[in-house]
Amino acid sequence: MKFCAIVVTYNPDKELLCKNIDAFYSYADKIVIWRNSNEPFQKFDDPQMKVTYMGSGRNDGISYAVNQVLELCANEDYQWLLTMDQDSVFPDFQNYLQLVESNVSDLSVAEFAPEVNSQTLHAGAFEDKDYVITSGAFLRVDAIRSMGGLRSDFFLDGIDIDLGYKIRSNGYKVRCLGGALLQQRFGEVFESHNHKAVSYPPNRICNIICNYWTIIADYFPVSRPLIWEVVKIWDILTPASVLVYQDKKIERLLAIAKGNIYGMKYIFKSLVSPNK
Repeated sequence: MKFCAIVVTYNPDKELLCKNIDAFYSYADKIVIWRNSNEPFQKFDDPQMKVTYMGSGRNDGISYAVNQVLELCANEDYQWLLTMDQDSVFPDFQNYLQLVESNVSDLSVAEFAPEVNSQTLHAGAFEDKDYVITSGAFLRVDAIRSMGGLRSDFFLDGIDIDLGYKIRSNGYKVRCLGGALLQQRFGEVFESHNHKAVSYPPNRICNIICNYWTIIADYFPVSRPLIWEVVKIWDILTPASVLVYQDKKIERLLAIAKGNIYGMKYIFKSLVSPNK
């Protein structure tokens, strides 16, 4: 299966990034390293001349980078694009690729994905999802381009969720493959009194919540399951974690409140002007 891969980087951990790329280097036909930061950068060993460096060094977010490479794929006849974060590693990419190849003839699927960090599906089984994380996903180039690509007004958070609902709303499927695994590092994990949580800065918390409510409004009613996820994780569990364990309590709680307020404003505007 011919495919291009993109790794979007921002001040990357060089050792982890090398492990990331080494896992799929021998299987990809082209690899784009998109630089969203302007740190001193040492090029990777590239004996097969597969790697192309793109990006201005300015942080343009993930959507811009992926959408640009989707156009490159269309121009260079790549039917599939593998999208990778810099903090992801495949323990066995060959196995994942074989599973994708065995399912690729199903034209109803626009996005394939592995399981992340833990496996619940039997090898060879699959589960169609509302959405998956962008990292480790294979995107069907023609299908994703026909939908307008990734959402450009989201800088980072919610892009993967929006893409999943966009795919489903356009009559395609998002398929997670059993037997395939991606190891992904999510944010900064802290532990206190046997409590583990991913700690995000206040601005990002606000953006996450606002973006999630935006997705709910844009894809309702198919997005109804996301309502409980936002309420449970961001309006109940996260405030409890902040109050008991985390620092910057006032800043984080205000960020949660602002995210909900901005999200409700978007929902209200959508109800008043549904065609805008």
